[in-house]
Amino acid sequence: MPQLTVVLCTYRPRREHLDATLAGLAAQSLPADDWELWVVGTGDEPTRAAIATADLSFQPRVRLIDVPHLGIARARQAAMGAFTAGTSDVMVFIDDDNVLAPDYLARGLAIGAREPRLGCWGGQLTGRFAAPPPDWIEPFLKYIAVFPLQRELRLRDRFTGTHDPIPPTAGMFLRRALAEHHLHMLATKPERLALGGTREAPLACEDMDLALGVLDIGYEAARFPELKIDHLIPADRLTEPYMERLLQSIRAGTLVLGVLRGIGAPPRSPWALWVQHLRSLRLPSRHRRFMQAELRGEWQARRILAQFQPRA
Repeated sequence: MPQLTVVLCTYRPRREHLDATLAGLAAQSLPADDWELWVVGTGDEPTRAAIATADLSFQPRVRLIDVPHLGIARARQAAMGAFTAGTSDVMVFIDDDNVLAPDYLARGLAIGAREPRLGCWGGQLTGRFAAPPPDWIEPFLKYIAVFPLQRELRLRDRFTGTHDPIPPTAGMFLRRALAEHHLHMLATKPERLALGGTREAPLACEDMDLALGVLDIGYEAARFPELKIDHLIPADRLTEPYMERLLQSIRAGTLVLGVLRGIGAPPRSPWALWVQHLRSLRLPSRHRRFMQAELRGEWQARRILAQFQPRA
């Protein structure tokens, strides 16, 4: 019986990235009999073709899960639903551009065994860049999931506003209790599925909503430097247009999450947003575009939250 369910969510992956991700899984020190691999795809032809031609022979327990292309939140929901109906007590999410260190699964399971109060936990992500990162991107590396750790970080008792201790779903281990709780939250308040958005209109913070569930059920979250992932970063994610889209997504997701969880302020009024837009016009070019991207994120959040309001 496997101790761990590894869930790989993928949508139209880059061939070289998917191959590197699978090679990292094939190199794991945890015996193959101790874990199983589920590949969650979106059912479109490019994704199906990539999965069909991938080498999965290293793992005798492989399950393919087909879901409609309705966003990452729904893909993870499907995976957690299948997981809670299964036999293992711990699952771990990885993405199709994550290369796990060879001891990642073994170390992650060991941490969970010695710390039963952890509801979810993860590690550090270092960037494996396809092109040299430009100088301006340094303050934004966390936003593209490049986050080295010098020490462990903990989330206990309450959310203090800093995101650093919250493990991203890239490499996040979670227990059955957290998956069951999150599924219940999605069933009772399906607005949460807006987080994650779609490939065409992404919305950040679905992973934060999942992780913050540990506080609802009396558990903790943590990140450990000994858990290491290489995050494969293509050149097009090191550009200003990509960062603009990402900043908009993060701002919108943060505001929607804050309202859903009661931990943040709602978006500002239209008047306040227009005032900020006018102020942005005085900024240098890059700063202006980035600030305007965040303002678009506030408008996006306002539109999403308006959909949640009951109609008279």
